[in-house]
Amino acid sequence: MLRLRLGGAQGLHLKLSNRPDIVARLSRDDVNMPNFDGPPIHWCVSEVKFEVAAYQLLRSEPNILTSRLLYHRIPVQHVGPRLDLPQDIAGRHLFLFERTEGEKDVWWDLSPEQKVSTYFSNLFCSIQFNFANIL
Repeated sequence: MLRLRLGGAQGLHLKLSNRPDIVARLSRDDVNMPNFDGPPIHWCVSEVKFEVAAYQLLRSEPNILTSRLLYHRIPVQHVGPRLDLPQDIAGRHLFLFERTEGEKDVWWDLSPEQKVSTYFSNLFCSIQFNFANIL
């Protein structure tokens, strides 16, 4: 198992004996923590639903390579005052993805010219995709 820190989340690469490897992403923010100062629960729920819809949309495009979302869980806020540390992770969102083969962290190996070219190529494709869906 490999553990990663990903901004507002923690990532786990899990090697399974009888299935493809999976990557789990668990939010670090827990809506059940005492003095939780993050976004309200309705915003957290909306963010997870939006992300799930975005992955579904990306998977429907054959030219866009993304990991397959296997499972997601929306954070659950327990009823009552939050005075003690939570005894579970229900207050955190969770995503499980099938790990895809390929290179990672290749951005750092690119020259400045390659980075600019890649950035603008992706930006142009994104603009074309968005414009095509508007029409």
